[in-house]
Amino acid sequence: MDDESEHRGTKRNNDDDDDDDPSTLWERLQESQRKKMKLLKDETEQLQKEKDVMNSAVGAAAATTSTNDDDIIEINAGGKIIEALRSTLTLVAPDTMFAYMFSERWEESLKRDRNGRVFIDENSELIEIIVDFLRMKKREDPSKPAPPPTVRDDKKDNFLSLLNYYGLTEFFYPSLQPSSSVLDITNIVVVKSVASLI
Repeated sequence: MDDESEHRGTKRNNDDDDDDDPSTLWERLQESQRKKMKLLKDETEQLQKEKDVMNSAVGAAAATTSTNDDDIIEINAGGKIIEALRSTLTLVAPDTMFAYMFSERWEESLKRDRNGRVFIDENSELIEIIVDFLRMKKREDPSKPAPPPTVRDDKKDNFLSLLNYYGLTEFFYPSLQPSSSVLDITNIVVVKSVASLI
């Protein structure tokens, strides 16, 4: 073997020895950890930037929404024009189909009459009862809740169907909603069959 080959072999052996050296392993581990920490820091900064952008968008949307709560919405219900504030239609009974219809997000998808008013092909008297009750609930005194509206007997079924369709039944008549039945196992009696005793 010549000197150069021998030197390369020695260097290779020294490199192998360096791989097993605890201080070298420790340095590599620390370097690996530094890289991971930097990557984590970069990702955290990126997520914070995205969060800030989202918060700005939500804030802008909230500001836009709050300024539009006082918009006057015109409804053509079966030929009768009913006017109400957007806040009356959307904020009093939130999370209902009725409220969603008049939120700005879905308003553009609603049918309109030739004058640009929201058109609802329903009995105008029943829609007016709904809007009037929402107005009452908006200004009610919590110590004296607004009573549910009374509807003529010949229109009751249609009215309840309409409330159900718009997701307003529980809001108008909480007592009509089935109570959540919880099984009470304290009153269960276990009876053994006579055949099992033989």
